[in-house]
Amino acid sequence: MRAREFLLTAFAALIAMSANAQVEKVYMNPVQSAVSLDSNKKNRLQTKLIMGMSKAHTLKTTKGQTLTANGQLASDGYKYALNVKVTEASHKQDEELFSSKKKDTYTATVKMNVALVDVTNGKEVANSVFECSASNKDINTAYYKAFNTVDEDIIDFIDNSLPVTAEMIEIYQSDVDKEDAEAKGVKVNKGSASGVRRDMMFTVYKEVGGNRTEIGKARCEQVLSADESLLKVYGKEDGDKTVAELFKNMDGSFNVVFVSRSKKLWGKLGSGVTKVFKKDERTNYYEPNLDRQAKLKVGLMGITAANSGVTKDALELLASETVEGLSKVTTIDFVRQLHPTLEAARKAGLDGLINITFDKLDQTTSKTKEGKTNYESHAYISIEGINVHEGSWIEMTDADQPHSSMENAAEAVKKAVDAMDDHIKKFAEDVFPVAGKVMEIKEAKDYVDKKSKKKKNEEENAQPAKQRGSVKAASISIGSNVGVRKNMMFDIYKQIKGVGADSRVFLGTGKVSENPSATEAVIKIKGSKKGDEVIYDILKNATDDSIEIIVISRAFDGIGGFLNRLL
Repeated sequence: MRAREFLLTAFAALIAMSANAQVEKVYMNPVQSAVSLDSNKKNRLQTKLIMGMSKAHTLKTTKGQTLTANGQLASDGYKYALNVKVTEASHKQDEELFSSKKKDTYTATVKMNVALVDVTNGKEVANSVFECSASNKDINTAYYKAFNTVDEDIIDFIDNSLPVTAEMIEIYQSDVDKEDAEAKGVKVNKGSASGVRRDMMFTVYKEVGGNRTEIGKARCEQVLSADESLLKVYGKEDGDKTVAELFKNMDGSFNVVFVSRSKKLWGKLGSGVTKVFKKDERTNYYEPNLDRQAKLKVGLMGITAANSGVTKDALELLASETVEGLSKVTTIDFVRQLHPTLEAARKAGLDGLINITFDKLDQTTSKTKEGKTNYESHAYISIEGINVHEGSWIEMTDADQPHSSMENAAEAVKKAVDAMDDHIKKFAEDVFPVAGKVMEIKEAKDYVDKKSKKKKNEEENAQPAKQRGSVKAASISIGSNVGVRKNMMFDIYKQIKGVGADSRVFLGTGKVSENPSATEAVIKIKGSKKGDEVIYDILKNATDDSIEIIVISRAFDGIGGFLNRLL
């Protein structure tokens, strides 16, 4: 559970500013605290905030190491500074519902003031109060899990503070000539250059003489270019029909405008759309180069203990398991030497870094019915992935592993830490993927569009009927050179050339069906929402040279995760 109170200031100025929205530079000052909060928690909180801000494409964020004056930031080319101050950090033991009986879990609560400042004039653009909380048997872990929500909070804050305003260019997915037409989707005049991203939410207004009336909501379905995007419209009452009617009758006396907003402010609609969208969403990852025929070079930034409760032996064991886990990742060139700074990693020619913190090691004992001692150990770690070239944090996750032993405490610790190599391996596979293009169909189910064939045959100089079918297997442009192996899993997307991630539309999943060659592999395809038919159409009919089909590798997350992305 968490609550959020938005206290936006200078709203009218923001609306005016959004009309000329562009991606601006922001400097995030180190997290400050008015209460006791150790450096490990501060760093973790700042990293989660940075990760969230990197997803809000209207800003280009730098993680600051020192508090820096506004004037200095302005002279260095920054437009904004983000200041975060923790005002409360507390925890309490949970109680049973309708009872004062204590549970074995703790709830940690953290409150913080967040402010966005225009460094060119020192004025506060917007501010907000974040409150996050989470429960766990371990107090430190409860704090860490509470911090896990702030990356989404900061996206909402930025979307509300620096909205993008777009105007409608045309309607798509609708027959506006029908009497009862509905505008299910529209093309607007803002794209990646203004920070529009896939899944960004908008409020739809009819604007007359500067006055706006809300007529619906919309979500960005696809970014088409630097200056254009496709939005899916969700009408307010008959708002989608209103949009269609307005578009048919545009005479210059009004506009239909779209203003980006936080999806969480929209209650059930925002939450519902988010859940639908997340079916094909995956862990944040290092954006791959489709033409790359060499593995990413990934090294270690560090493996550190967060507190004195983590023994030297346990830390050394985790270091060994980390090396073992990363050595199993076939898609990266793992460099074993430590690179404690981004500068050192850049000099070594690395593309990515993994940073691991051993957050906590719990050791307890219990007695069996026979009176024997059972040694229990619970290890908690944090894993971070870093883009060396951009100096940005890609993703952060937690892993915890309990284990027990009837032999001794050391054996229990060993078993708990031994299991961490799989967590680290999966994280690296997801965060540092390989990617390639779908080249040609190897197996398909063909069928003919009879209506299209009949119509074509009636025309003078008739052309062959459009080929239709579904792809069952296809070749891809990467192989063992970049670590592709039999049974490797891929997500399949169509995207617009030169636009990249925010133009991607999920089509299904692929699995390498046989041992690949050095530069090519064959995948079996499972389409999502007729994605296998879309692949067939693009490859067979070649109707649009700007569209390409790509694959991005991912760790196998079990049959449940596999099915969820297809449903």
